[in-house]
Amino acid sequence: MKQRIPLLLAAGIFPLATNAVAGDFVAHTYLNADLGAAFEQKVGIQGADRIDFHNGVRGDIAIGYQATEWFAAEFATGVIWNSADRIGNAQVTSFDASLDLYQIPIMANFIFSTPSWHGFKPYLGAGGGGVAAMIDFQRPLGSIRDTDLVIGYQGFAGLNYQISEHVTAGLGYKYLRSEDHSWIENGVTLKTGGTAVHSVTASVIWSF
Repeated sequence: MKQRIPLLLAAGIFPLATNAVAGDFVAHTYLNADLGAAFEQKVGIQGADRIDFHNGVRGDIAIGYQATEWFAAEFATGVIWNSADRIGNAQVTSFDASLDLYQIPIMANFIFSTPSWHGFKPYLGAGGGGVAAMIDFQRPLGSIRDTDLVIGYQGFAGLNYQISEHVTAGLGYKYLRSEDHSWIENGVTLKTGGTAVHSVTASVIWSF
């Protein structure tokens, strides 16, 4: 009987310990919203000069599922806005023109992260899908307002900090790339190379 007591205690303690370890993480759904600066690289016009852009703004929203402590998958979309500064060496405004570029990424993302350390959790991710690029190019020789949907992909990384049980804040970097574009209106065509945007954003994540 005395020999059975330690065995019974061990049999009871082991599942409790296992449950405690497993209870450190619970899979959950989350909503992520971020906002920050967007730095559009120069875009080459086919057979002509390159477009140089002002710094712009990027905002995204994503809904995802944190399957394990180190892996999550999400669906994300948002909008990026940049206005043109120069075409070649000429200011866009010097020939009574304006050009605004709006990009809407539609992405499936996969995120890998490390276990939380004192509330901090670095992450690294990548995604692919499409980019709907809308251009509004106003000029005396003929305006172009059109939307072009092309393949796009992105990579991103950052650092999150858990503020409370359900709220996390973070700071991250994103790089978005799209394929070549072709915009057409009333017989006027503008063809360019692909776009590339660097973004630095602050985010808030709600877990539920």
